[in-house]
Amino acid sequence: KKMPPKKKKESEKPVIDEKFSQVDISTSDPRTVVLLLDSPELSITCKACEALRKHAEKSEQNCNELKELGAIPRLVRLLASPDQPARAYAVLCMGAMVEATSVRRVLLKTACIPPLLEALKPEEELVTLERASYTIAKLAEEYSFKIELQKQSAHKPLLQLLQSPDPDVQRNSLKALGLLLEHYQCRPEVKEAGGIPALVPLLVSEYPLIQELTLKSLCSCMHDASCRSAFRECDGLTQLVAFIGKKEYSSLHTQAVQALALCLEDTANMAAIQSSGCLKQLLIHVAESTVPDMKRNAALALAKAASNVVNQKLLHEQEVEKTFIQLLSSEDDGVCMAGAEGVGAMATLSSGKQAIGQEGGLEALVTLLGKENGGVRAAVIQALVEVINESPANTKQLSECAGVEALVNLLSDSEATCRVCAARCIATMATDDALRASLAGAGAVGALVQCLSFQDSAVQTEAAQTIALLACDAAVRDQFASGGGVVALIKLLKCSHDSVRRSAMWALSECARSKEAAEEACKLGALGIVQGLSSAQGKLGGFARAALTSLVDSSYAAKYWITGKLSQTDILYECEFFDAGLALSSAGPFVPLAELISRPLNLNLPILTVNLLTMPAPPAPPPPVEEVPAPSSALDGSQSAQSISGRTKSRNTASKAEGKVKKATKNEKEAESCISEESDETVALEKPPGPLAPDPGLWSHISYVKTCILTLPVARDQVQQLARYVSDKMGGPVHKTGTFGFELSASEIQQRLHTNLVPLGEVKAGVFQHRALLFKALCDQMGVGCSLVRGEYGRHWNEVTLMDDQGGSCSPSTFVVDLMFDVGRLLRVQTSEAVAYQHF
Repeated sequence: KKMPPKKKKESEKPVIDEKFSQVDISTSDPRTVVLLLDSPELSITCKACEALRKHAEKSEQNCNELKELGAIPRLVRLLASPDQPARAYAVLCMGAMVEATSVRRVLLKTACIPPLLEALKPEEELVTLERASYTIAKLAEEYSFKIELQKQSAHKPLLQLLQSPDPDVQRNSLKALGLLLEHYQCRPEVKEAGGIPALVPLLVSEYPLIQELTLKSLCSCMHDASCRSAFRECDGLTQLVAFIGKKEYSSLHTQAVQALALCLEDTANMAAIQSSGCLKQLLIHVAESTVPDMKRNAALALAKAASNVVNQKLLHEQEVEKTFIQLLSSEDDGVCMAGAEGVGAMATLSSGKQAIGQEGGLEALVTLLGKENGGVRAAVIQALVEVINESPANTKQLSECAGVEALVNLLSDSEATCRVCAARCIATMATDDALRASLAGAGAVGALVQCLSFQDSAVQTEAAQTIALLACDAAVRDQFASGGGVVALIKLLKCSHDSVRRSAMWALSECARSKEAAEEACKLGALGIVQGLSSAQGKLGGFARAALTSLVDSSYAAKYWITGKLSQTDILYECEFFDAGLALSSAGPFVPLAELISRPLNLNLPILTVNLLTMPAPPAPPPPVEEVPAPSSALDGSQSAQSISGRTKSRNTASKAEGKVKKATKNEKEAESCISEESDETVALEKPPGPLAPDPGLWSHISYVKTCILTLPVARDQVQQLARYVSDKMGGPVHKTGTFGFELSASEIQQRLHTNLVPLGEVKAGVFQHRALLFKALCDQMGVGCSLVRGEYGRHWNEVTLMDDQGGSCSPSTFVVDLMFDVGRLLRVQTSEAVAYQHF
């Protein structure tokens, strides 16, 4: 019989297992995995980080999804975990997610940098160091992170990792460090932390990427002077030059040269590289290199270094000019441009100019002026400007190697820089008389005229200045006037650029020495423009006044209109002259004769004209005429013009009888009688080339004074006798209190000729203006120095310089000639009598 089962005692309690049973979770929902990051269990946390890393590496969209699910704050918390595995897996996951820009923006609002920097400690596993340095490198791409990393001294742990045996860690650390060095404040901090000696050994790394990143970091460091000094002290210059000399590193030579270029800015570095022989080796490497970019950058580096005078002398000692000239023959346009820049830099040294000329640099430069590349032409012509500047030998050599034709062609170049520099070169060559003729013969003047119309202010300025220098030759001035240059210059006077206007004024002042150019400029309204600018302050006003002087010197009518004075050197000979009087002259700018002719008749504004363009045939000798006794007193102002002129011959005879003129000849009497008022004999004149009609009366006056007065042996007698002649022909002496009907005489002539122009020889009754102008015209024909001055209130007078024998001094003195009242009296200037004649 079986025994029944035992029953539990009611007092015994059941045994309960309180531990949670292991649960195997399998999920494909990233939300669940993100929540697992909060698990206190290390293994779960690590597995979650690993799962999230794999998910993030698949796409940037997945990274954005994890960001939205709140993974970033949890990962940042795990970065600071005391558990090393948790930190390592969090770094790996963060390294995958940081690829997304949106993730980096969220990280900027967190405190992720301190734990990441803690993960860079050398005792961490290599995989952690690699991912942590990679994450920092990605973050450093953002400027805000870059500033924060600098504040946290991120460069210090990164520099320590440069000694890591793992190339990936070195690569990421170098990349992060290079990004930090882009900020200038970080460079001295890296130098103080020993960063320069840590970087230099990496130049010989077996990994090209590490070498490239090292060169990039060095280039950033070399912008700082203290870093350049540290680089020199750790023998970095020698190693860098040696690096450039190795052909296996040819792909990195360009970056190496860029770093070296920054080093050579310091004279101490240049001296060190020169004394160690590295500079010579560098020049050899540049000449032998087959990498165009390296050659170009090296030449640019040396050219930049040559901007310093001390460096320039050191480079000249190493004959760097030969290297630059050799680069000019390269088929690569960039290398040619760099070589030309180097030639130009060395040409600022006088010995450098000489070396360039002796080594065939000019021939090489001229050859490149025909290149299709505009940049090459610009660089070459800029170099030529320096090579021939203040170097007559190089200037002459340039002309001998077809340089003149090449420069003239460049004046039509599409590049504004080429035109500007070509004009400068031509301006330098224009200082040589022989070269000026060559330039004119090669068409330089016409090309420069075209440049005046080029729509670039720098081109216009240089072209005008070059024309001013060339215009010292009469042939150039003629070419300029006939080639339409005056029209172009007048347009430039109206532009808004002061530099252009100043240069145009200068060119106009030189070209106006040609009568044709001056007349054309006046017709185009140049005088009015120049007059308006002559009152300007500074350089513009000075150039305007110089141009105004040249214009009026070539046109005595314009000069008298503007200044109111013709000096003794302003001789009226074979020219046309007119005087519009003070009323018209003070009313505005100068008006050309052609415009005055076209104006309607105005009896109140007669214009006196002097036509001396043609020489008449001499008149036949007149029969002798008996002299008439001279009157004893001056005429009253109310007498007519005929009664005044009837006493002309008798006055000269009376003067001789009184002893004022002792050597009058028989020819004087004969010539005087032929000018009688009853028969105005005139000489046959051909139509002159100017706009004025012939003036037979004026030529009759000239014939008389040359026959009768010019023969007097004493200058004082000539002046006084001429004064009496002029007074007689203009109506005789006038009482100061009387009246004189000269207006009626001028009006009659205007009406008779139907014009405002009154020929001076037609005037039979005149006052200050008429007499002074006739006296000046006749003095100039006689060769007697005489000035013509226009004062106020209708006063005009003449001044002559004669020997003053009073007091036995026999010194020259200036006198005002009385043509109105006490005719023939010489009034010493600045005396009360002279002042009264001029103003009262």
